[in-house]
Amino acid sequence: MGEFKINDKSVFTQTGSDEPVVSSNVDFPAGHVINFHRETNSTRTAWSNSADNTFWSFTYNKKIASSDLYCLVNLSMRTNYSDVQTWVMKYGSGSWFVMPMGYHAGFASNSRPMTSTCFITDATQVGDNTIYIRWYTQDGGTGNKPAPIWNPSSSDDARHTQEISTVTISEIKK
Repeated sequence: MGEFKINDKSVFTQTGSDEPVVSSNVDFPAGHVINFHRETNSTRTAWSNSADNTFWSFTYNKKIASSDLYCLVNLSMRTNYSDVQTWVMKYGSGSWFVMPMGYHAGFASNSRPMTSTCFITDATQVGDNTIYIRWYTQDGGTGNKPAPIWNPSSSDDARHTQEISTVTISEIKK
C-alpha cells in the first residue's frame, strides 16, 4: 500500500494498482471542485407526445454530503416544435431543480441544441445515486413534446453524423 504524507499526516493512500484515494482528514477550501463527471448519450430516440417524460438517467458518485452539484446540460434535438415544457433535474431522492432551457434559433426540421445549467443544492446522499432529467408540460397536455427526435443521426438528415447529448457535473465544496 502506498501512502503520501505531509507533516506525518496522511494525504493520499493507494492499494495495489487501485486509484489513489484522498484521506478523510483532508479538507478542501469552499468553492473548490472536488469531483468532475461527464456523461454522454448518443442513442437516437423518437419521443412520443406526453405530459411528462423522464428521458435520461445515469449514476453519479457524490463525494461529500454537504457539496453542491453544478450541471451543464447540452441536449441535441431535431425539431420544428415550439411546445413549451419545464425542464428539471434531480439527484437521488432530492428535489427537482428547474433548468431554464432555450432553443438555438434554427429552421424547421433542423437540429437544435438546447443548453442549460442546473445547480443542485439538496443532494446530501454520498456514493452512487441516480441523476434524472425530465421535461413536463405546464398544462398537463399530452399532445406536447419538445422535439420528435432526441440525438438525431444521419437517418434524419444525411448531412449529420450521430449527435450526442452531454451532462457535465462539477461537485463543489460549500
